[in-house]
Amino acid sequence: MSKTVHVITPRPPVRALVIAAVASLVGAVLLVLALGNDWHPVAVILSALLLAAGLLLAVAAFIAPSRQAVTLTIDDEGYRVNGGGKESSGQWADVSRLTQSEDGSRLTIHHGPERRNHLVFQGSDPSQIRRVATDIRRQLQRFSA
Repeated sequence: MSKTVHVITPRPPVRALVIAAVASLVGAVLLVLALGNDWHPVAVILSALLLAAGLLLAVAAFIAPSRQAVTLTIDDEGYRVNGGGKESSGQWADVSRLTQSEDGSRLTIHHGPERRNHLVFQGSDPSQIRRVATDIRRQLQRFSA
């Protein structure tokens, strides 16, 4: 029995990382100026808070994508999706079709007219989406034959 595992991770939060870098840099510069020039203690506290907020945002931006990762396991029997605190699975015998959104960023596994599992590839490499779609279609063809 062959098994394929795909890890689907969201794109890095570039905007959050840029904001964190700017906030940290501005906070550090203001903190040095405030301490070196005997500014009012409120200025020192605000500068330190800006620096701390920037560092916390940077840590959160690095942690968030790994916590949002989804693992898709495909084998001869069916598939299993784990991640984000949720788990779903299906058997190939129950899958009626696979569709892809117009922009290509979402695959939908249909189990008849009512049940669906969505795989969302936020900013993922298009080749990863093609590999996942190809693996699923291969299993569906094997089961429909």
